[in-house]
Amino acid sequence: MVKIMSTEEKRQFTRVSFVTQVKLSQGEQLWLGHVVDISFKGVLVNSRTPLTFDPDQAVNAEIFFENGISMKVKVKEAHNNGQFYGFNFLEMDVDGMTHLRNIIMHNLGDESACERELISLFSYHQ
Repeated sequence: MVKIMSTEEKRQFTRVSFVTQVKLSQGEQLWLGHVVDISFKGVLVNSRTPLTFDPDQAVNAEIFFENGISMKVKVKEAHNNGQFYGFNFLEMDVDGMTHLRNIIMHNLGDESACERELISLFSYHQ
């Protein structure tokens, strides 16, 4: 069964501007791009070259932070518009979730808003 989300559900998670490099891979294929924005639900990537992955399969993403830290996640394409590809997070480890929480909390400037979004995230996936 496919769950169809309303516009309100699609925007349930605040997107924050976060420009950094990302490495995407699927099988033997590898692409480089830039993160445009990020939320607890997913990431928007800009790529100057077309990403020719299988949209029905998960893609491995490595999002690079300062100081050589990176977050490795499994993502799946949600949409694309030319050079912009939206991916939903499928799997993320605890360290990745911690980094993501810190980025979003820093950009929102409100720890309670960040915590509400985390609660929504866990409710959304149940």
